Amino acid sequence: MLERALDPLNRAASLSANTLLAAASGDVLGSSLRILRRGERLDANEGVVWFPVDAVVRAETASGLLEGWTDRHGAIGLAELLDRPESSTTWVVERSGEALVTPASTVQAMLERSIGFQRAVMAWLVRSEHAARRRAAFNLTASAPEKVRRVVDFILSFHDGCAPITQEQVATYTGIRRTTVCAAMGAMQAQGQIVVRRGKILRPVTYSRTLDTGRGALL
Repeated sequence: MLERALDPLNRAASLSANTLLAAASGDVLGSSLRILRRGERLDANEGVVWFPVDAVVRAETASGLLEGWTDRHGAIGLAELLDRPESSTTWVVERSGEALVTPASTVQAMLERSIGFQRAVMAWLVRSEHAARRRAAFNLTASAPEKVRRVVDFILSFHDGCAPITQEQVATYTGIRRTTVCAAMGAMQAQGQIVVRRGKILRPVTYSRTLDTGRGALL
């Protein structure tokens, strides 16, 4: 994990980029701007709150099932700060990027002094709860191909149409057998929705762009 000095310009940009911090009044003292790398694990119980700026972090259960993602519209460690039970969720960086890391004591002070921040946090908690209920309902009623399609679409959206993920990982995230995942992704590829290559999944337009770039390099 790389950390860089949080000068006034960086601080202002980070405060405005994360929607929760944008609602806070005043400075975020003691914070640091850190570069998170894909695959890095974050501890939501270590006494800090992570506010993603352009990083995306996924939530997994202990068995590896996907619970959701947190981006610049949320935070990691904030729910635990608000008298929630200690989290057993595993947080893994999905897309590399920056996050503002703030001591829990500072965030607590922000909640006490900023009505705007309080309202933003409450709205985020409500949205998170509704999203969790929608995911639960979807998982109860959706077919295996629908679940695979939804996960693949989300992951591709975070990686600009070229996701470094395997069919085995999709199977782990969804709790669906790999053979079923392969069949579902094969159908998506046959319908022109994705292109599956070793270790990655791409949108057709992104795949075509990579081919054009490769041809250009040979000219």
